[in-house]
Amino acid sequence: MKTLCVIFGGISPENEVSIITALQAMRTAEQTFHVIAVYVDQNGIWYTGNELKNISFYKNIEEGKAGLAEVTLQNRDSKHYLVSRPGLFSQKIRFDYLLPCFHGGLGEGGYIQSICEFYNIPLLSSGTTGAAIGMDKVLMKHSFQVAGLKQANYSWITRQAWQNKKESVLADIKRHHKLPLFVKPSRGGSSIGTVKVSTHAKLHQALDLAASLDSRIVIEDGIENAREINVSILGNAGDNLMASVCEEVVHEPGKDFLDFTEKYLASGKSQGMASTKRIIPAKIDQKLALKIAELGKQIFNLLDCSGLVRIDFLVKGEDIYVIEINTIPGSLSFYLWEKSGLSYQELIIKLASLAQEKSNENRRTIKEFPSKILSNFESAPGAKNKLRNS
Repeated sequence: MKTLCVIFGGISPENEVSIITALQAMRTAEQTFHVIAVYVDQNGIWYTGNELKNISFYKNIEEGKAGLAEVTLQNRDSKHYLVSRPGLFSQKIRFDYLLPCFHGGLGEGGYIQSICEFYNIPLLSSGTTGAAIGMDKVLMKHSFQVAGLKQANYSWITRQAWQNKKESVLADIKRHHKLPLFVKPSRGGSSIGTVKVSTHAKLHQALDLAASLDSRIVIEDGIENAREINVSILGNAGDNLMASVCEEVVHEPGKDFLDFTEKYLASGKSQGMASTKRIIPAKIDQKLALKIAELGKQIFNLLDCSGLVRIDFLVKGEDIYVIEINTIPGSLSFYLWEKSGLSYQELIIKLASLAQEKSNENRRTIKEFPSKILSNFESAPGAKNKLRNS
Protein backbone atom coordinates (compact mmCIF):
# COMPACT_ATOMS: atom_id res chain seq x y z
CA MET A 1 0.00 0.00 0.00
CA LYS A 2 1.36 3.42 -0.97
CA THR A 3 1.74 6.12 1.66
CA LEU A 4 0.11 9.51 1.24
CA CYS A 5 1.27 12.45 3.35
CA VAL A 6 -1.53 14.98 3.86
CA ILE A 7 -0.14 18.33 5.00
CA PHE A 8 -2.34 21.19 6.21
CA GLY A 9 -2.74 24.13 8.60
CA GLY A 10 0.01 26.65 7.97
CA ILE A 11 0.77 30.27 8.79
CA SER A 12 -2.50 31.63 7.46
CA PRO A 13 -5.82 33.14 8.59
CA GLU A 14 -7.35 30.08 6.92
CA ASN A 15 -5.57 27.58 9.14
CA GLU A 16 -8.83 26.16 10.52
CA VAL A 17 -10.45 25.99 7.08
CA SER A 18 -7.47 23.93 5.96
CA ILE A 19 -8.09 21.45 8.79
CA ILE A 20 -11.62 20.79 7.50
CA THR A 21 -10.41 20.11 3.95
CA ALA A 22 -7.65 17.82 5.27
CA LEU A 23 -9.96 15.81 7.53
CA GLN A 24 -12.35 15.20 4.65
CA ALA A 25 -9.50 14.14 2.36
CA MET A 26 -7.83 11.86 4.94
CA ARG A 27 -11.07 10.08 5.78
CA THR A 28 -11.54 9.20 2.12
CA ALA A 29 -7.88 8.54 1.25
CA GLU A 30 -7.55 5.92 4.02
CA GLN A 31 -9.70 3.60 1.92
CA THR A 32 -6.81 3.31 -0.54
CA PHE A 33 -3.61 4.67 1.04
CA HIS A 34 -1.72 4.56 4.28
CA VAL A 35 -2.22 8.17 5.37
CA ILE A 36 0.20 10.28 7.39
CA ALA A 37 -1.20 13.52 8.78
CA VAL A 38 1.13 16.51 9.06
CA TYR A 39 -0.15 19.68 10.71
CA VAL A 40 1.79 22.94 10.33
CA ASP A 41 1.02 25.35 13.15
CA GLN A 42 0.93 29.14 13.04
CA ASN A 43 4.64 29.21 13.91
CA GLY A 44 5.55 27.02 10.94
CA ILE A 45 6.38 23.93 13.03
CA TRP A 46 5.47 20.57 11.46
CA TYR A 47 3.78 17.91 13.63
CA THR A 48 2.63 14.38 12.92
CA GLY A 49 0.50 11.90 14.85
CA ASN A 50 -2.66 9.83 14.39
CA GLU A 51 -4.52 12.20 16.72
CA LEU A 52 -4.47 14.74 13.89
CA LYS A 53 -7.05 12.63 12.04
CA ASN A 54 -9.72 13.29 14.69
CA ILE A 55 -11.75 16.51 14.73
CA SER A 56 -11.93 16.42 18.54
CA PHE A 57 -8.15 16.96 18.74
CA TYR A 58 -8.50 20.51 17.42
CA LYS A 59 -10.74 21.66 20.27
CA ASN A 60 -7.61 22.08 22.40
CA ILE A 61 -4.80 21.93 19.89
CA GLU A 62 -2.14 23.74 21.93
CA GLU A 63 -2.43 21.21 24.72
CA GLY A 64 -2.54 18.31 22.28
CA LYS A 65 0.72 19.25 20.57
CA ALA A 66 2.67 17.74 23.46
CA GLY A 67 1.63 14.27 22.27
CA LEU A 68 2.72 14.85 18.68
CA ALA A 69 6.10 14.42 17.04
CA GLU A 70 7.85 17.37 15.42
CA VAL A 71 9.09 16.45 11.96
CA THR A 72 11.07 17.85 9.06
CA LEU A 73 11.29 16.81 5.43
CA GLN A 74 14.20 14.78 4.11
CA ASN A 75 15.03 13.34 0.70
CA ARG A 76 17.57 10.54 0.18
CA ASP A 77 18.20 8.59 -3.04
CA SER A 78 14.88 9.76 -4.53
CA LYS A 79 13.02 8.53 -1.45
CA HIS A 80 10.98 10.93 0.68
CA TYR A 81 10.86 10.95 4.47
CA LEU A 82 9.45 12.77 7.44
CA VAL A 83 12.18 12.82 10.08
CA SER A 84 11.51 13.26 13.79
CA ARG A 85 14.12 14.05 16.45
CA PRO A 86 16.96 14.95 14.05
CA GLY A 87 20.24 13.43 15.16
CA LEU A 88 21.63 10.01 16.01
CA PHE A 89 18.28 8.55 17.11
CA SER A 90 16.05 10.24 14.55
CA GLN A 91 13.09 8.27 13.23
CA LYS A 92 12.12 8.25 9.57
CA ILE A 93 8.66 7.85 8.08
CA ARG A 94 8.77 7.19 4.35
CA PHE A 95 5.98 8.41 2.07
CA ASP A 96 5.23 8.25 -1.65
CA TYR A 97 2.93 11.21 -2.35
CA LEU A 98 2.15 14.56 -0.78
CA LEU A 99 -1.30 16.15 -0.77
CA PRO A 100 -1.29 19.80 0.36
CA CYS A 101 -4.59 20.92 1.87
CA PHE A 102 -3.41 24.39 2.83
CA HIS A 103 -5.66 27.39 2.30
CA GLY A 104 -3.97 30.76 2.03
CA GLY A 105 -0.49 31.80 3.05
CA LEU A 106 2.73 30.29 1.75
CA GLY A 107 1.29 26.78 1.93
CA GLU A 108 -1.14 27.45 -0.90
CA GLY A 109 1.01 30.11 -2.51
CA GLY A 110 3.99 28.08 -3.71
CA TYR A 111 6.25 27.39 -0.71
CA ILE A 112 5.51 23.69 -0.17
CA GLN A 113 5.13 23.26 -3.92
CA SER A 114 8.66 24.55 -4.57
CA ILE A 115 10.08 22.15 -1.95
CA CYS A 116 8.29 19.23 -3.60
CA GLU A 117 9.53 20.26 -7.04
CA PHE A 118 13.08 20.62 -5.69
CA TYR A 119 12.99 17.03 -4.39
CA ASN A 120 10.69 15.75 -7.17
CA ILE A 121 8.11 14.57 -4.64
CA PRO A 122 4.89 13.50 -6.41
CA LEU A 123 2.55 16.36 -5.52
CA LEU A 124 -1.24 16.07 -5.70
CA SER A 125 -1.71 19.73 -6.65
CA SER A 126 -0.33 22.47 -8.86
CA GLY A 127 3.37 23.23 -8.81
CA THR A 128 5.13 26.44 -7.87
CA THR A 129 4.08 28.54 -10.87
CA GLY A 130 0.37 27.80 -10.74
CA ALA A 131 0.23 27.99 -6.95
CA ALA A 132 2.07 31.31 -6.70
CA ILE A 133 0.13 33.06 -9.46
CA GLY A 134 -3.15 31.51 -8.35
CA MET A 135 -2.65 32.82 -4.82
CA ASP A 136 -1.70 36.38 -5.79
CA LYS A 137 -4.67 38.19 -7.31
CA VAL A 138 -2.45 40.94 -8.75
CA LEU A 139 -0.39 38.44 -10.72
CA MET A 140 -3.44 36.35 -11.53
CA LYS A 141 -5.45 39.22 -12.94
CA HIS A 142 -2.49 40.51 -14.92
CA SER A 143 -2.09 37.03 -16.45
CA PHE A 144 -5.79 36.96 -17.35
CA GLN A 145 -5.51 40.42 -18.88
CA VAL A 146 -2.50 39.49 -21.04
CA ALA A 147 -4.35 36.36 -22.22
CA GLY A 148 -7.33 38.49 -23.30
CA LEU A 149 -9.76 36.96 -20.82
CA LYS A 150 -12.78 39.03 -19.84
CA GLN A 151 -12.80 40.14 -16.21
CA ALA A 152 -14.11 42.99 -14.09
CA ASN A 153 -12.27 46.31 -14.23
CA TYR A 154 -9.60 46.26 -11.53
CA SER A 155 -6.62 48.10 -10.10
CA TRP A 156 -4.22 47.48 -7.25
CA ILE A 157 -2.24 49.43 -4.72
CA THR A 158 0.41 48.71 -2.10
CA ARG A 159 -0.08 49.00 1.63
CA GLN A 160 2.65 51.63 1.64
CA ALA A 161 0.83 53.73 -0.96
CA TRP A 162 -2.37 53.55 1.10
CA GLN A 163 -0.60 54.51 4.32
CA ASN A 164 1.31 57.42 2.77
CA LYS A 165 -1.15 58.85 0.22
CA LYS A 166 -4.65 58.09 1.43
CA GLU A 167 -6.40 61.06 -0.18
CA SER A 168 -4.69 60.49 -3.52
CA VAL A 169 -5.51 56.78 -3.47
CA LEU A 170 -9.16 57.44 -2.64
CA ALA A 171 -9.40 59.98 -5.45
CA ASP A 172 -7.88 57.53 -7.95
CA ILE A 173 -10.27 54.77 -6.94
CA LYS A 174 -13.29 57.06 -7.23
CA ARG A 175 -12.08 58.16 -10.65
CA HIS A 176 -11.39 54.71 -12.11
CA HIS A 177 -14.03 52.55 -10.42
CA LYS A 178 -17.79 52.51 -10.17
CA LEU A 179 -19.88 51.47 -7.20
CA PRO A 180 -20.41 48.89 -5.95
CA LEU A 181 -16.84 47.68 -5.85
CA PHE A 182 -14.87 45.05 -3.98
CA VAL A 183 -11.71 45.53 -1.94
CA LYS A 184 -9.60 42.40 -1.41
CA PRO A 185 -6.22 41.43 0.04
CA SER A 186 -4.24 40.25 -2.98
CA ARG A 187 -3.11 37.01 -1.35
CA GLY A 188 -6.17 36.36 0.77
CA GLY A 189 -8.63 33.50 0.52
CA SER A 190 -11.95 32.25 1.88
CA SER A 191 -13.21 35.84 1.39
CA ILE A 192 -11.37 36.88 4.58
CA GLY A 193 -10.87 40.63 4.30
CA THR A 194 -13.00 40.92 1.15
CA VAL A 195 -15.49 43.77 1.48
CA LYS A 196 -18.23 44.90 -0.85
CA VAL A 197 -18.25 48.71 -0.87
CA SER A 198 -21.55 50.30 -1.87
CA THR A 199 -20.81 53.85 -0.71
CA HIS A 200 -17.59 55.85 -0.81
CA ALA A 201 -17.95 56.43 2.94
CA LYS A 202 -17.08 52.75 3.54
CA LEU A 203 -14.07 52.69 1.23
CA HIS A 204 -11.54 53.91 3.78
CA GLN A 205 -12.45 51.21 6.30
CA ALA A 206 -12.35 48.46 3.64
CA LEU A 207 -8.87 49.52 2.52
CA ASP A 208 -7.65 49.59 6.13
CA LEU A 209 -8.87 46.02 6.61
CA ALA A 210 -7.26 44.73 3.42
CA ALA A 211 -4.00 46.52 4.25
CA SER A 212 -3.91 44.80 7.64
CA LEU A 213 -3.98 41.41 5.89
CA ASP A 214 -1.64 41.95 2.93
CA SER A 215 0.90 44.35 1.49
CA ARG A 216 -0.99 44.47 -1.82
CA ILE A 217 -4.65 45.34 -2.25
CA VAL A 218 -6.96 44.70 -5.20
CA ILE A 219 -9.89 46.96 -6.06
CA GLU A 220 -12.43 45.49 -8.45
CA ASP A 221 -15.69 46.71 -9.96
CA GLY A 222 -18.75 44.74 -8.95
CA ILE A 223 -20.82 43.07 -11.66
CA GLU A 224 -24.41 43.23 -10.51
CA ASN A 225 -27.21 40.81 -11.36
CA ALA A 226 -24.75 38.17 -12.53
CA ARG A 227 -24.79 34.42 -11.84
CA GLU A 228 -21.77 32.79 -10.20
CA ILE A 229 -20.87 29.65 -12.14
CA ASN A 230 -17.88 27.53 -11.14
CA VAL A 231 -16.10 24.57 -12.73
CA SER A 232 -13.30 22.25 -11.63
CA ILE A 233 -10.51 21.14 -13.97
CA LEU A 234 -8.48 17.96 -13.47
CA GLY A 235 -5.24 16.83 -15.12
CA ASN A 236 -1.73 18.00 -15.88
CA ALA A 237 -1.20 21.03 -18.11
CA GLY A 238 -1.65 19.92 -21.71
CA ASP A 239 -4.39 18.56 -23.94
CA ASN A 240 -5.83 15.77 -21.77
CA LEU A 241 -7.80 17.81 -19.25
CA MET A 242 -11.13 16.89 -17.69
CA ALA A 243 -13.82 19.39 -16.71
CA SER A 244 -16.43 18.71 -14.06
CA VAL A 245 -20.05 19.68 -14.37
CA CYS A 246 -20.65 23.34 -13.58
CA GLU A 247 -22.20 24.55 -10.35
CA GLU A 248 -24.19 27.67 -9.63
CA VAL A 249 -23.64 29.19 -6.21
CA VAL A 250 -26.85 30.27 -4.46
CA HIS A 251 -26.47 33.41 -2.38
CA GLU A 252 -28.42 34.44 0.68
CA PRO A 253 -31.04 37.15 0.06
CA GLY A 254 -29.39 40.55 -0.15
CA LYS A 255 -25.92 39.10 -0.83
CA ASP A 256 -24.19 38.66 -4.15
CA PHE A 257 -20.93 37.07 -3.06
CA LEU A 258 -19.90 34.33 -0.64
CA ASP A 259 -18.38 35.74 2.52
CA PHE A 260 -16.56 33.61 5.09
CA THR A 261 -19.75 32.90 7.05
CA GLU A 262 -21.61 31.58 4.00
CA LYS A 263 -18.67 29.49 2.90
CA TYR A 264 -17.79 27.77 6.14
CA LEU A 265 -20.25 28.51 8.94
CA ALA A 266 -23.53 27.82 7.17
CA SER A 267 -25.46 24.77 8.30
CA GLY A 268 -25.51 21.80 5.96
CA LYS A 269 -24.92 18.07 5.59
CA SER A 270 -21.19 18.46 5.01
CA GLN A 271 -18.57 20.76 6.43
CA GLY A 272 -16.42 23.24 4.57
CA MET A 273 -17.19 24.38 1.06
CA ALA A 274 -19.27 21.23 0.56
CA SER A 275 -21.99 22.79 2.75
CA THR A 276 -22.36 25.94 0.66
CA LYS A 277 -25.74 26.28 -1.05
CA ARG A 278 -25.31 25.38 -4.70
CA ILE A 279 -27.07 23.91 -7.70
CA ILE A 280 -25.16 21.00 -9.29
CA PRO A 281 -25.24 20.75 -12.21
CA ALA A 282 -25.95 24.41 -12.86
CA LYS A 283 -29.13 25.08 -14.79
CA ILE A 284 -27.41 26.52 -17.86
CA ASP A 285 -27.57 25.46 -21.49
CA GLN A 286 -24.98 23.05 -22.86
CA LYS A 287 -23.34 25.67 -25.05
CA LEU A 288 -22.60 27.90 -22.05
CA ALA A 289 -21.39 24.94 -19.98
CA LEU A 290 -18.98 23.90 -22.73
CA LYS A 291 -17.71 27.47 -23.10
CA ILE A 292 -17.02 27.73 -19.37
CA ALA A 293 -15.25 24.35 -19.43
CA GLU A 294 -13.04 25.48 -22.33
CA LEU A 295 -12.21 28.75 -20.57
CA GLY A 296 -11.36 26.75 -17.46
CA LYS A 297 -8.97 24.54 -19.42
CA GLN A 298 -7.39 27.59 -21.05
CA ILE A 299 -6.73 29.15 -17.63
CA PHE A 300 -5.42 25.84 -16.25
CA ASN A 301 -2.84 25.67 -19.05
CA LEU A 302 -2.06 29.40 -18.90
CA LEU A 303 -0.88 29.04 -15.29
CA ASP A 304 0.77 25.64 -15.90
CA CYS A 305 -1.46 23.96 -13.33
CA SER A 306 -1.63 20.32 -12.38
CA GLY A 307 -3.82 18.14 -10.24
CA LEU A 308 -7.13 19.81 -9.51
CA VAL A 309 -8.34 23.42 -9.47
CA ARG A 310 -11.63 25.27 -9.27
CA ILE A 311 -12.23 28.33 -11.44
CA ASP A 312 -14.98 30.81 -10.61
CA PHE A 313 -16.87 32.85 -13.19
CA LEU A 314 -19.65 35.43 -13.33
CA VAL A 315 -22.15 35.15 -16.16
CA LYS A 316 -24.26 38.11 -17.21
CA GLY A 317 -26.19 37.79 -20.45
CA GLU A 318 -23.73 36.62 -23.10
CA ASP A 319 -20.69 37.77 -21.12
CA ILE A 320 -18.52 35.40 -19.09
CA TYR A 321 -16.17 37.06 -16.60
CA VAL A 322 -13.44 35.10 -14.85
CA ILE A 323 -13.20 35.87 -11.13
CA GLU A 324 -10.33 33.71 -9.91
CA ILE A 325 -8.67 30.32 -9.83
CA ASN A 326 -8.29 28.24 -6.67
CA THR A 327 -5.40 25.80 -6.96
CA ILE A 328 -6.34 24.13 -3.64
CA PRO A 329 -10.11 24.60 -3.57
CA GLY A 330 -12.11 24.16 -0.39
CA SER A 331 -13.06 20.50 0.14
CA LEU A 332 -10.98 19.84 -3.02
CA SER A 333 -14.24 20.39 -4.94
CA PHE A 334 -15.07 16.70 -4.47
CA TYR A 335 -18.78 17.57 -4.60
CA LEU A 336 -18.38 18.70 -8.24
CA TRP A 337 -16.63 15.49 -9.25
CA GLU A 338 -19.15 13.27 -7.47
CA LYS A 339 -21.83 14.83 -9.68
CA SER A 340 -19.53 14.22 -12.67
CA GLY A 341 -19.34 10.48 -12.00
CA LEU A 342 -16.08 10.39 -10.04
CA SER A 343 -16.30 9.45 -6.35
CA TYR A 344 -14.07 11.23 -3.82
CA GLN A 345 -12.00 8.05 -3.46
CA GLU A 346 -11.57 7.78 -7.24
CA LEU A 347 -10.67 11.47 -7.36
CA ILE A 348 -7.80 11.07 -4.89
CA ILE A 349 -6.55 7.97 -6.73
CA LYS A 350 -6.61 9.96 -9.97
CA LEU A 351 -4.71 12.84 -8.33
CA ALA A 352 -2.02 10.41 -7.15
CA SER A 353 -1.73 8.98 -10.65
CA LEU A 354 -1.38 12.48 -12.13
CA ALA A 355 1.24 13.37 -9.51
CA GLN A 356 3.32 10.31 -10.38
CA GLU A 357 2.93 11.05 -14.08
CA LYS A 358 4.23 14.60 -13.60
CA SER A 359 7.08 13.42 -11.38
CA ASN A 360 8.14 10.93 -14.06
CA GLU A 361 7.96 13.66 -16.68
CA ASN A 362 10.13 15.94 -14.55
CA ARG A 363 12.84 13.28 -14.48
CA ARG A 364 13.08 13.55 -18.25
CA THR A 365 14.09 17.21 -18.04
CA ILE A 366 17.84 17.76 -18.32
CA LYS A 367 19.03 19.54 -15.19
CA GLU A 368 22.78 19.34 -15.69
CA PHE A 369 25.06 21.16 -18.10
CA PRO A 370 28.66 19.97 -18.29
CA SER A 371 31.10 22.87 -18.42
CA LYS A 372 34.71 23.67 -17.61
CA ILE A 373 33.99 26.82 -15.66
CA LEU A 374 35.48 25.52 -12.40
CA SER A 375 38.63 24.24 -14.11
CA ASN A 376 39.21 27.82 -15.32
CA PHE A 377 38.76 29.25 -11.83
CA GLU A 378 41.93 30.28 -9.97
CA SER A 379 42.43 31.34 -6.39
CA ALA A 380 45.50 33.12 -5.12
CA PRO A 381 46.49 33.68 -1.47
CA GLY A 382 45.30 37.08 -0.32
CA ALA A 383 43.48 37.76 -3.60
CA LYS A 384 39.87 37.41 -4.74
CA ASN A 385 39.06 34.41 -6.86
CA LYS A 386 39.20 35.18 -10.54
CA LEU A 387 38.76 33.51 -13.89
CA ARG A 388 41.88 32.87 -15.94
CA ASN A 389 41.97 34.66 -19.25
CA SER A 390 41.60 32.12 -21.98
